[in-house]
Amino acid sequence: MADNRDSSNTFFRADGLTYYIAGEEHGEAMARLLAASFTHEPMSRALGLTKRELHEFASRFIPECAANRLSVVAISELSPDQLVGVFINRDFKAPLPPGVPDDFPRFEPIIGVLLSVDERPPTSSPARAASVSSSASMRTMGEASRSRICST
Repeated sequence: MADNRDSSNTFFRADGLTYYIAGEEHGEAMARLLAASFTHEPMSRALGLTKRELHEFASRFIPECAANRLSVVAISELSPDQLVGVFINRDFKAPLPPGVPDDFPRFEPIIGVLLSVDERPPTSSPARAASVSSSASMRTMGEASRSRICST
């Protein structure tokens, strides 16, 4: 992973973690961490999705999420070459990445649920959904292992 010490991309610092605006240099690490985290999510487990399948799925979203300056990565000061958290965000009204959902028939129930978010009547906030994942090293710092943030 590239050096993240460019202060123009620094988002926030707290508790031994530095948060950066995600960039292309974080892409592969973002996909790996999301895949590792989401293998433990109830819907992924119920469908028997593998880390490899989840990595391929997450990888389809990474180019947009790493370029739009809306996504954030967390890096521990103790391991500056290791990504320990990722928050991906995209315009969920935009078309899905190429191959989604067609290349992922086993993900159909999950994609159905995610797409149904937009079927609800709009409320005061235009935000839809984003995901946060973190590694085991973050748990040792008292952070949650995984969480889902939804804003509607």
